[in-house]
Amino acid sequence: MKAFLALEDGSVFEGLAFGASGTTCGEACFNTSMTGYQEIITDPSYRGQIVAMTYPLIGNYGINPEDNESKAPQLRGFVIEELAKLHSNWRATESLADDVEVTHINLNDGTIEGIRHKTHPVFCVQYHPEAAPGSKDADYFFDEFAELIENFRKKHF
Repeated sequence: MKAFLALEDGSVFEGLAFGASGTTCGEACFNTSMTGYQEIITDPSYRGQIVAMTYPLIGNYGINPEDNESKAPQLRGFVIEELAKLHSNWRATESLADDVEVTHINLNDGTIEGIRHKTHPVFCVQYHPEAAPGSKDADYFFDEFAELIENFRKKHF
């Protein structure tokens, strides 16, 4: 599925999406690490940012719960050159994309328009307002979002 990174100066970069789809905005930055992608994704200091990795291959050692910096991903976007098809680390419990499930697919072009994280209370859906102005078919997302917030509040406060 195609993905685009559009910058404030008008530059647009085309690539392929993995893990999540939709539209987001954030501060673009880069990281030159050869390892530590899981820590970068879950590091609260990157909250709200779109991080571009300069190392060309990401995902080759998988992910595991012990390396998380927080309980959930903190990034708005993660830009890489190539996602490893296989991971090969004895500590890995899953691949980088194993914990995301597709929830919505565009009927016109087959692109992914909705995802849900399997273990964290995170979901994202992209709707095109021009396709159904005033539609009520997305109302349940707001109810589900409010429920996630309330459950988090009860658990942590």
